[in-house]
Order: sequence, then structure tokens, then C-alpha cells
Amino acid sequence: MPIDLLFSDVLLPGSLNGKALARTILARDPTLPVVLASGNWDLANSGGTSDVPEEAIVLQKPYTATQLSAIIQKLFDEQKSGRVGS
Repeated sequence: MPIDLLFSDVLLPGSLNGKALARTILARDPTLPVVLASGNWDLANSGGTSDVPEEAIVLQKPYTATQLSAIIQKLFDEQKSGRVGS
């Protein structure tokens, strides 16, 4: 089954975090849209912003369904037009 989008929280249980997950997935498919969410960006970003993939969109919590929907629609529109990550 193909994956159309990676949507993950930055903080995950265990040793993997959302930023590392995004880097791993993007290494396999650099065209995959990525959205990372965080309710505590200071804690989630304790490793610095340099480890956030350039292609990822970071969404601060709390966010609305309308905000999330607009971001996903924008990413899919860019993917269709070949402008992913722009």
C-alpha cells in the first residue's frame, strides 16, 4: 500500500522521535510530504532545529482541523504539480 503523507508528533515513545522518523522516510522517498506536530516545541526541539528535515512542515499544537486540512491540501497540490518542498 503506498504512503501519501507522513504525519507524526515530534515526541514519540521510545528511542525514535518524529524528526528522526521523517529523516528516515525522506531518505527512502524524498518526495513524500511530511508534517510534524508538537505541543511543546521547546522540549521537542531540545536537540536544535538543525535536525528538522528541511522538507517538513512543523505544526504547533493546538491546531484546528481546518488548519491541518489546509496544510495537507497544499502539500498534495504541490505534489501533483511537482513542487514538493517549495
